[in-house]
Amino acid sequence: MKAFAPAYSLAYCIAYAVVFVLDAPLFLYYPMEGRFAWSWAPYASIGPAMAWYGLVAAAALVAAPVALLVPPRMFAGRGAAFLWLLPVSVLGVCAWRLKFFFA
Repeated sequence: MKAFAPAYSLAYCIAYAVVFVLDAPLFLYYPMEGRFAWSWAPYASIGPAMAWYGLVAAAALVAAPVALLVPPRMFAGRGAAFLWLLPVSVLGVCAWRLKFFFA
């Protein structure tokens, strides 16, 4: 169980990048109405949807079982010193996906 935290962090980073790029949130939140929905509402009267909560939940649901399956020996040795590269690269993927906001 000692390796759960780093395994969860790395699995969460990868899962979040995947669901973010695929735009596949588990659910949506409509703040103007204060309600959650499983999919996009076909009508615009309920306001814009927030997908972030659904993205976080989807990534967490994927990362938890993956982290339980990762052996602790994976985080031993010299390779563990470079694990920080994965979250930094995922940050780059998310920034690339959001590039249209800055163009």
